[in-house]
Amino acid sequence: MARERVAELGRIGRSLDDDLPKGTPFQDRFYRIEFHVNRDKRTVTALARTGNYPSGKKPAAVGIAKAAPDDVFNADIGKAIAAERALGLTLTGAFVNAPKPEKAVPGAIIRKVSGAHIGTTRIVDRTIMNGNAYVFTNGYNSEVKNCAVIDDTDADYEEGREAA
Repeated sequence: MARERVAELGRIGRSLDDDLPKGTPFQDRFYRIEFHVNRDKRTVTALARTGNYPSGKKPAAVGIAKAAPDDVFNADIGKAIAAERALGLTLTGAFVNAPKPEKAVPGAIIRKVSGAHIGTTRIVDRTIMNGNAYVFTNGYNSEVKNCAVIDDTDADYEEGREAA
């Protein structure tokens, strides 16, 4: 849903026929959005540029989305929030209040919260033991209860549904 929203906002910025809502700063203006994702800092910055200005010029507006320390980072949701902020739009509640995943699926990044190697981050490859343990891309494994999902940007939820 977040990817679709970002694509829609990009399409509107290039359209002769479609506009953003009345009263918003970019209504009746051509614009393009450039994104900068920093997964280490868990932030997404959207730079809204008007006309054909080169990337080095100052943007017309900036929007920032930052994941809270206890939230799961997702770059796609961050892009949607940052773009809406940059364009002066009302934030979509589904993105701001997105539910946290209960368990990781392949591609998710977890942090060990208990047991051996506390604080270590790893990428989930698959689940084993009826979903009670993860196998990581480095071959190690851990019980689900010892891990917290911190980034699900690259998570494959379709694959996770098939395994369930």
